[in-house]
Amino acid sequence: MKFFYEFLSDGQTKSEALRNAKIRFIDEIDPNPYYWAAFTLSGNSNPIQFVNDSNIYIYLFGLIILLLLRYLYIKKNYLVRHNDFRSRL
Repeated sequence: MKFFYEFLSDGQTKSEALRNAKIRFIDEIDPNPYYWAAFTLSGNSNPIQFVNDSNIYIYLFGLIILLLLRYLYIKKNYLVRHNDFRSRL
């Protein structure tokens, strides 16, 4: 199955990926049909479009901004309380 997903990620159709995975398995691992013959394709064989356009950097940037704002808010409240205590003495 590892080979199948490698070929799918290369943009091959599902039927091509399965065929190439079986051939590679036979060549590199074990030619015994017991290990590869059960894998069959059913359904459409269109290629899968993998999206690598991840928004993780946007989420990380937003998280950093939120943490920075929380830190500043806590620091401001601490300073306000600390200064009020000094003025009462």
